[in-house]
Amino acid sequence: MKRFFLIVAILIGLTAGILWVLSPKPVTDLDAPGKYCAFCDCHVLNHQKFYEDDLVIALCTYRPISAGHCLIIPKRHVLRYEQLTDVEMLRVSQVIKKVNAAANQIYHNPAYIIYQKNGYQAGQSVPHVHFHYLPRQNSDNCLFTFFIQAWMAELMPAQTYEEMQPSIEALHNAISTNLRHCLDVSCRRDMLDGAVAQSSPSRDHP
Repeated sequence: MKRFFLIVAILIGLTAGILWVLSPKPVTDLDAPGKYCAFCDCHVLNHQKFYEDDLVIALCTYRPISAGHCLIIPKRHVLRYEQLTDVEMLRVSQVIKKVNAAANQIYHNPAYIIYQKNGYQAGQSVPHVHFHYLPRQNSDNCLFTFFIQAWMAELMPAQTYEEMQPSIEALHNAISTNLRHCLDVSCRRDMLDGAVAQSSPSRDHP
């Protein structure tokens, strides 16, 4: 009997959630003058970011759909994808690769989702273009699972900065380690190339 009531409660909750998602909502002007942007707020960035360079920031989201869910954003305040410069697009792609390599080390995810929304009608809520990186596990073998997890993430209380800290530190440390490894490999390659060049016979004489 308890199982029956539990199933009924779950079905009622799912139905209510689906109706809320599908119900029409008033259109919001994301680009309205003076509209607050969380991704331009230093307080938010300083507490949630785990990577930063001159053009791009990567940060953990406070409403993760699953472990490792994070955001990659340009530093420049840009509303939509098509407003990014070619240089910014390239750098975002490079940072997504770094985030994916770090996530693989931590979460051992065999797959991942990258998605990005443009405009309120597409589900964009922050007036600053951002890319979601979402690790997926073997158990996430159904698209329906993703929608359920996304819906649950909206219903659950937002994570505090303290709750996000372990993920932030883990991703930051993984990216830093990978960068140091790349630098070490690059230095060893440069030294090897230099040694080969010095040992090569001169071609100045016949």
